[in-house]
Formats: sequence, structure tokens, C-alpha cells
Amino acid sequence: MMWGGWNWGWGWMWMWFFWAFILALIIFAIWRGVENGRHRGPRRDPAEEMLRMRYARGEIDAEEYERRLNDLRRNR
Repeated sequence: MMWGGWNWGWGWMWMWFFWAFILALIIFAIWRGVENGRHRGPRRDPAEEMLRMRYARGEIDAEEYERRLNDLRRNR
């Protein structure tokens, strides 16, 4: 009888902890998705990325880069 009034209080507290945990999991999942680039706009074309890397390494010059980039974009 002495503890009868406290049982409901602890039950509500655990329910709040449960829902706060669920909300934290949802926020974490969304944050990880944004961090991994899933929500950062359109994905880059892998062929264009390879072309950029070749240009950055100096394997092709600017004229060749532009010509091939235009060819890639034209043939989509």
C-alpha cells in the first residue's frame, strides 16, 4: 500500500525513455544517411568521375577533357 502511488509514475517514466530512444534512433538514421551522401542531390556519373581523375592526374589536357566530357554528356 505504501508504494502503490509510485508504480504508475515509474511506468510513465519508462514509456518516455522508450519513445525518446526510438526518436533518437530515427534521428541517428536520418543523420547517417545525410552524412553518407544519400541526400546530397544527384549522383555523379562514374564515367565523368573517371575523366575528372585522369585530368587531375595530368593524363589528358584541358582540350581532351572538354571534348570527352561533351561526348559523355551528349550520349546520355
